[in-house]
Amino acid sequence: MRKVVLKQGEEFRFEAGERPVEICLVDGVAECFGTELGPKQKKCFRLCKKAIYTPFGAVLEVEGETDIEYVSSNTNTSEIADYHLELEERRRKETPVVLVAGKGKTVTAQTLVSYAARGFKEVVYVDGDCAGGGLLFPGTANAQKITEPLCVEGRLRTENMVSHFIGTASATSQPKIYKKAIAEIAKNVLAKISAISGGVIVDTDRNTESILAEIAEVFHATDIVVVGDERLCSVLRKTVDKKVRIKEIRQSSGYVEKDDSFRRRQEEKSIREYFYGVKNTLLPFLVYVPKGGLSVTEIGESHIAPSTALPIGVSRKIQEELSSEAVDSGRLLCSVLGVSDATETRRSETAGSVHGYVFVSEVREKEVVLLAPFPGEVPSKRLLFRGLKWVGEGSSE
Repeated sequence: MRKVVLKQGEEFRFEAGERPVEICLVDGVAECFGTELGPKQKKCFRLCKKAIYTPFGAVLEVEGETDIEYVSSNTNTSEIADYHLELEERRRKETPVVLVAGKGKTVTAQTLVSYAARGFKEVVYVDGDCAGGGLLFPGTANAQKITEPLCVEGRLRTENMVSHFIGTASATSQPKIYKKAIAEIAKNVLAKISAISGGVIVDTDRNTESILAEIAEVFHATDIVVVGDERLCSVLRKTVDKKVRIKEIRQSSGYVEKDDSFRRRQEEKSIREYFYGVKNTLLPFLVYVPKGGLSVTEIGESHIAPSTALPIGVSRKIQEELSSEAVDSGRLLCSVLGVSDATETRRSETAGSVHGYVFVSEVREKEVVLLAPFPGEVPSKRLLFRGLKWVGEGSSE
């Protein structure tokens, strides 16, 4: 165990690997991405890159081996706090809808959400980053009403969450699916916005710079916060409605791009947390379903031949709907499937909207064994497949 002494305005940055790192606030005031740390309470971190900031000074006790750790005073937290105070003032007269983009966007979005919750405001947090998995796991787009600061140790509870299954960590690889999901989430959120005292915070996908103006339009955005990207600010001022406020916040010197290996390990960790809880405190249920009792379809954009493959003089109408093809049971093993909430009449509208997710634990001759976070029968017999695999299941840590 070692002590870390932070002066006013400094933050303790660390990267935790597979081995857990425990941090306890022993003196002063400190927060992690907007969530205040309670005194004498140990927080456990694993497979993450975090920073603990103090506005007045603090003493931390750190136990466990980090991959890297250091103290820095070059932070943008005070800028985020100032912007939060601006939003608080405006919340008296309007309901702000804020999109966050740039390098360090997820931390900024989560900090704004937690600040609002600390001020006893209800805010809807939209996690539109397919790669980040801020609310659930990568490959999903989600929205949830937040009434308390975000948990610094892991993901949130999933009650009352609106979730759409994208099935890939890249929004640009399935742009039609992503746009449909975001539009559906926006429609759902805006229908209830009059009852949301703190407004909406949207963490955009890191690959959606080209469609940010479209996202701003469907959400009726009042603000776009850009973190550390002057060029993007300039582009947005030309492409979005003039009524939308463009706010630039400088990039934190602690920003680190996550490599593919780290993202994959985080993905496996977050999928496991969905079924077993942050600290393995939950016990998922095994559901045995006859093969004929499920309808598993692969969602995706229709694969079409290039125009050069068509006969000369023949043109083609591009199909805008999503393809939906039956999936052979042999491909299902170790897959994460979405449990569709779409009815037959609105199937094409909400191809990726789901009740929740199940994991294919075993494929037998006559039945499929599913791991589910809920007891009883699967809410819908229509399951969505996009090739999202989880290879980490098999033993409890």
